[in-house]
Amino acid sequence: MSTQVSETQVQLERLHSLQEEVNSLETEKTLLQEKIYEESKHRQQLQRDLDDLKSQFQQEKMELQSKVEKQKKETRDAQLALEAANRERELLHIQHKSHDQGDKVGQPAVTSTFRL
Repeated sequence: MSTQVSETQVQLERLHSLQEEVNSLETEKTLLQEKIYEESKHRQQLQRDLDDLKSQFQQEKMELQSKVEKQKKETRDAQLALEAANRERELLHIQHKSHDQGDKVGQPAVTSTFRL
C-alpha cells in the first residue's frame, strides 16, 4: 500500500507541476495577446499617420504644380510682352532711321505704323 501511496504522491506532484506550467503558459499567452493588441494599435496609428502624410504630400504637390503652371504662364506672358516691345522698338528705330534719311536726301520721310 505504501507503494501505491507513493505513486499517487508522485502523480499528484507531477499534476501540480503540470498545472503550474499550464498557468505559466496561460500567463505568457495573455501577455503576448496584450502585446499583439498594443502592436496592432501602434501599427494602425502608423498607418493613419502615413495616410495623412500621403494626403498632405498630394495636396502640397498639387499646390506646387499650380504655382509652377502660374509661373510658366507669367513667364510666357512676359516673354511675349518683351518680344512685342522689341518689335515695336525695332519699328520705331526703322521709322526714325527712315525719317532721318528722308531729311538728308530732301525727300519726305517714309513713315509706317504697325500695330501688333
